[in-house]
Amino acid sequence: MSDVLSQSEIDNLLKSLTQGDFSDEEESPAEVKVKKYDFRTANKFTKEQVKTLHNVYSTFSHLLSTYLSGTLRTSCQVEVLSAEEQTYSEYTNSLQVPLILAIVDMPPLDGSTLIEISPSIAYGILNRLLGGKGGDLETSKTFTDIDIALMERVIHQILKQIDNAWSRIAQTKSKLNRIETSPQFAQIVAYNEPTVIITISVKIGDEVDGFINICIPFVAIDPINSLMENSMWVSSKKIKHEPENEANIRERLKRAKFNITANFNSMPISLQEVVSLGVGDVLKLDHRVGDGLLIDIAGMPKFRGKLGVFENKYAVKLAEKIEEDRDDE
Repeated sequence: MSDVLSQSEIDNLLKSLTQGDFSDEEESPAEVKVKKYDFRTANKFTKEQVKTLHNVYSTFSHLLSTYLSGTLRTSCQVEVLSAEEQTYSEYTNSLQVPLILAIVDMPPLDGSTLIEISPSIAYGILNRLLGGKGGDLETSKTFTDIDIALMERVIHQILKQIDNAWSRIAQTKSKLNRIETSPQFAQIVAYNEPTVIITISVKIGDEVDGFINICIPFVAIDPINSLMENSMWVSSKKIKHEPENEANIRERLKRAKFNITANFNSMPISLQEVVSLGVGDVLKLDHRVGDGLLIDIAGMPKFRGKLGVFENKYAVKLAEKIEEDRDDE
């Protein structure tokens, strides 16, 4: 019955024959791009695992940006670009020599992970560490033993940032196994083993930019699968500002204790005078008898006071409140 034409279809067909614009050629459907799917290499990483790894190394990128900016004395921008699954062979075939490949053990993760530092970033770091400005770098030359020794120190610091980033999921203890400059000597798993490649963009100053890639095999995260899928990175629960909670906080603040210090005016003294000081020496302070004392509360100057005696003990009477300079703040 599905081959029977409706009345409207019959009318349209007769109209086409009458007008002579009937064509027996069928319209070719739009070309659809089809990607072959290999069932032997089905995805093993779940979306939750990939998302968790993306979040972990987003935290790492912020920590690395702070470390590099302080160490290289220039502005450094670090950002995670992607986290996607690839086989180990696909990843290694895309690598170009020379480069820095750090093979890292990260217990409780099984096996090893790989940290790839592009030559532009590696030479940019080395240039800044040795006093250069990071511009016009030759990135095609082979790394020397001195270059690798210096990068080894940098990588040790990078691993500390990685451990800090992983701390919300597992207490990793990253340890550098060795550094290679060629992929053929850095095989950490079988070539058909699925891995996640985290691509991180790094920009050092305005002259140098490149990438750091983190290669994590599937077998490595097997011991912490449950921790990765159950980790909570963003809490959607909103804090309710209830009157009872506010009153409780106010009451606790009232019981908070602070140290109060009364300070005389200071005086300058040379190192030679300090060395020659002895018991019984008298120091003349730069503080007149009628001057008020500066009173600090928790290290912040809040009042000026007058020195006196109360019940046979030294005491300070609050005389003036120090107004804070809002413009300076």
